[in-house]
Amino acid sequence: MIVQAVKCDVCGKLKGETNHWLKVSPSVSRLDGGLMFSKDPDFQSGGLTQIEDICGQECAHKRLSAWLESLNSNTERQAK
Repeated sequence: MIVQAVKCDVCGKLKGETNHWLKVSPSVSRLDGGLMFSKDPDFQSGGLTQIEDICGQECAHKRLSAWLESLNSNTERQAK
């Protein structure tokens, strides 16, 4: 049996047996973009975007903050 290790894409922590992780994907269903969070371990994005593994609330907040910061920097670039 091959067991694939799952690592948090924010902090690098390895997933244990009882951890409650999230799947995160940039939303492709909204025209203005966004992040889609899911607790479903079998969550699929339809192959359109990469799915990230997030270990918990703290890393989910960090990922959301990074996404919001990227929106801010894109808006500033467009204004120049």
